[in-house]
Amino acid sequence: MITFSERVGTNWIGICLFLTLVLGVDPMSPSLARQWNETPQSKAREYSKIVDQRSAKELVVVLWLAPQLVPPGPTAAQTKRVLEDFTVIGLIHADINENGSMNFRKISKLNLKPFHGGLEAPISRGALPPLAAGAIVAIEQVFSQELGNLGKGTSWFVFGGKWNDSCGKGGFWVPYAGTDYDYTMPMPGC
Repeated sequence: MITFSERVGTNWIGICLFLTLVLGVDPMSPSLARQWNETPQSKAREYSKIVDQRSAKELVVVLWLAPQLVPPGPTAAQTKRVLEDFTVIGLIHADINENGSMNFRKISKLNLKPFHGGLEAPISRGALPPLAAGAIVAIEQVFSQELGNLGKGTSWFVFGGKWNDSCGKGGFWVPYAGTDYDYTMPMPGC
């Protein structure tokens, strides 16, 4: 039997570090504090997160894991390559109870609409190359460990990314629950 670490390889540590550093803050808060010394990476981190507080009882969060979020490190080049080859979107849809706890809606389908037209469907997990599949497993594990129920309530979708150059021109919509959330390129931080 192949273990998780054998399947993902040494890049797993870099991916986990990347996710903890980049997304280990509370993604529910649009702004925990004013950024004092903005960096290209902090601009990208702020832009990649969309928080839609639909009401006091409903919240939608869209997360785009773009290559500009990757901090320097021993596996940064590999991780950036995965995020250049694939567009990774996390989606949270929470109903907030009277006591403040959240129930997460299971999201089983999501497509992207590139600005240039057409529709991008997600790639099935079985069709992903081993490095990308391992990255998605690592993302899910880190989110679950670091963010508890919020992390477990995040649905992840992987799309081919060659049409989506985060530092190029264009962009895409994430159509979900009656709203088209948009990302316009170039992404801040390029």
